Amino acid sequence: MKSHGALVSHIAYSIGRRVLFLEYSLAPENPFPKAPGETLAVLEALQKADTGFRFGLLGDSAGGNLVFSVSLKLKAFRRKPSLYHIAISPWVNLEAIYPSYLANQKLDPVLTKDFAEYAASLYIGSHSVKDPFVSPVYGDFAGLTPSLIMYGSREILADDSVRLYEALQKAGVKSELFLSEGSLHVWPLVDIQSGSAQIALTRIRDFVDQNSTGKPSR
Repeated sequence: MKSHGALVSHIAYSIGRRVLFLEYSLAPENPFPKAPGETLAVLEALQKADTGFRFGLLGDSAGGNLVFSVSLKLKAFRRKPSLYHIAISPWVNLEAIYPSYLANQKLDPVLTKDFAEYAASLYIGSHSVKDPFVSPVYGDFAGLTPSLIMYGSREILADDSVRLYEALQKAGVKSELFLSEGSLHVWPLVDIQSGSAQIALTRIRDFVDQNSTGKPSR
């Protein structure tokens, strides 16, 4: 909550909709599949309380992983899908193999390949790194609702966004890839007043408006 509370508030204000900020359990105390399981349980409870409940999914970094892991589970369990997906700097392949790890290693002050591999080992446990619910880029996205993928040109996870977008396109999913030139990992979290962060907020707002039912509350 302390790290993302302000960013979530700015996003909620920008899109003019209620945002539920889910504080899911973290590894290493709570490795996979705890986080997606908790998220699914929350969605099921909300849908049980209100059969007309409609929702979109938004997350950054590991939260971007969770967005697509949960959507793949909703599809597998034949549950009501989200209206849309928004992922900022998503980490969707926990196997650190993409060229951007090397190409951007001197440009990214936020993440390193060593840290990514260490964090992945804590989260995965005994599961395969290629399990689509662990690394969603390996999933079957056919039939998923629209997706907006956003990333900065200076982050080592840049190729995660590109490969995710390519996988969505291959599956026939309506998707958009937004590149913020010169930006770091989850750049709106660093300085929400920056020009690049404000552009990202506008893009998120437009995407939500285009892919939601009903009028926004703003």
